[in-house]
Amino acid sequence: ALAILEGGRAVISWGPSNEFGQLGHGPAQASKVRPGVVLLSGVTVKQVACGEFHSLVLTVQGEVFAFGSNAFGTLGTGKREPIEQAE
Repeated sequence: ALAILEGGRAVISWGPSNEFGQLGHGPAQASKVRPGVVLLSGVTVKQVACGEFHSLVLTVQGEVFAFGSNAFGTLGTGKREPIEQAE
């Protein structure tokens, strides 16, 4: 799960697994993950979306941060390696 904190200044994430780095913080692991802050370089967040394998963060400036599984190029980075931290 992802949540935008007051004023869009931060995003926290948590869930039953971070196997693909889809929570955007901490090491990729297939076990329960406590809430943690997704580091986004001080941008203001407008919207978040999370799925089973990857997550997306939209800023008020229109930038998109993506993290998680990238097996089929789903993160749009031009690579196929997973991304464990917001990028």
